[in-house]
Amino acid sequence: MFSQRRFIGLVLAVLLHVLAIYGLVSGLARAVVERALAPIETEIIEEQQVEEEPPPPPPPDLPPPPPVVLPPPVVVVETNMAPPTNVITVSPPRPTPPPPAPPPPVREPLCEKPKERGGRKQPPPYPSTSKRLGEEGSADLSFTVAADGSVNDEGITVIKSSGFPRLDDAAVRFVRRYRFQPAKCDGVPVERKHEYRVTFRLEDA
Repeated sequence: MFSQRRFIGLVLAVLLHVLAIYGLVSGLARAVVERALAPIETEIIEEQQVEEEPPPPPPPDLPPPPPVVLPPPVVVVETNMAPPTNVITVSPPRPTPPPPAPPPPVREPLCEKPKERGGRKQPPPYPSTSKRLGEEGSADLSFTVAADGSVNDEGITVIKSSGFPRLDDAAVRFVRRYRFQPAKCDGVPVERKHEYRVTFRLEDA
């Protein structure tokens, strides 16, 4: 019983929905038809004619303009440009220094050789045997005269004989005891090597 009522209610609800949808659709369809059947108004728009402007007058005949002479471009050359960094700078050779001045000449000292005292030779003692035998001659001797005028007796040498040994020995003994005026260099007495000749002549005996 309950199921039948429920079924009937359901059917009624469906029918109501169908009727509502039908009515809604029918109203919309009628509005569409009425709108479609309304009179269509047309309006013809007249085309407006645009007035054409008259063409411009031709340009007057003018003489051609003179040619334009452009001045030559000014080229500026920079002379103070920095040299490139990869340039090798070669310095000029150094001047050769002048040669040093020569040293002043060394002055040789003024020296005088030994001399006899009084400016004259003293005759040597004549050996008696040589005098008796008539022996004569000259003996050349070499020796050293000290700064005081004495003769170094250890260095007396006969460099040329008189030809007689007795006269040579007498010449050595004579020189050993003899005193000379010493040699001088710039006025200062100095020791100096000296050569001396002792002559034996019978006429001086």
